[in-house]
Amino acid sequence: MTRITQGVAILVLVGMTAVLLWRASRASRLSEGPPPAGASALVARIQHGEQVYNVHCRSCHGVEGVGGFGPSLAGLERKFADEVILDRIRFGAARMPGFDAHLSPEELGDLLAYVKSL
Repeated sequence: MTRITQGVAILVLVGMTAVLLWRASRASRLSEGPPPAGASALVARIQHGEQVYNVHCRSCHGVEGVGGFGPSLAGLERKFADEVILDRIRFGAARMPGFDAHLSPEELGDLLAYVKSL
């Protein structure tokens, strides 16, 4: 193998290892025993929001919101207030269509809870 090919192979391996470690750490955080009192309702909302996401958002924003045709959604809650995120979901932005006519208020709230969990 040439040095360039070796370098590319090493970069690919490092990248794959980083992704696997990130997914493993995320999985371990999600499975750390029972949720605190009152959290079961939030967990149910996030799970329902994930179902809504898989139907309406996954094709553009990718599995677990990592991006694809649309941008990554990870860390969105640190960048924008809930109202801004909801407005983008409801009315769209740039190439993203709005979903106001397609989602109930409950689905919008649950989708927001899921997006904030990414």
